[in-house]
Amino acid sequence: MMVVVTFMDVYAMIDKIYVVDDIIDKEEQEKLKSTLLGRHFPWFYSDDITILNGKQQRTGFSHYFVLDEKVNSNLVFLTDKIIENSCDKININCPPLVLSSRAFLQLPLHNNITKGDLIDTPHVDRESEHTVILYYVKTMDGDTIIYTDKGEKKVTPQQGRVVIFNGKLKHTAAQPVEGSRCVININIV
Repeated sequence: MMVVVTFMDVYAMIDKIYVVDDIIDKEEQEKLKSTLLGRHFPWFYSDDITILNGKQQRTGFSHYFVLDEKVNSNLVFLTDKIIENSCDKININCPPLVLSSRAFLQLPLHNNITKGDLIDTPHVDRESEHTVILYYVKTMDGDTIIYTDKGEKKVTPQQGRVVIFNGKLKHTAAQPVEGSRCVININIV
């Protein structure tokens, strides 16, 4: 018997946090990393990479592949395999509707910042129902922290890893200290 998963069913089912290593093969991981961290990738400066109203002043760079459900970059194909393989892992019908998709690049903070200042403000990416797919472009410091009613779940960035979770869960990141932090954040329904 075949089970068809609908959009509303998916949200009832996403009650855990999925961490999947090597969501794309090693060759694709290296190609994606060299593209995003290469000299010709178009990054755009942001006064505050973490919060739109600029409260934290965490400067960084971003590149929107999809913005407000519309393709915003001719490089959007770079995320196709990540989305497809992630959907397969949690049994979401593919292709989903991509609400937004962007890469972030954060540079390390000065090492004299106190430990308490290294955690960004917890947030949700959007108020509407969605699933977050967070892909780590490279191994780095700067854990992702997801808050559940059972406590915190910390995910250490490792190249090729994704963390997939219900977008209603607040989450944040620890700021990188040792090196740059590069992730792709995808919101789907």
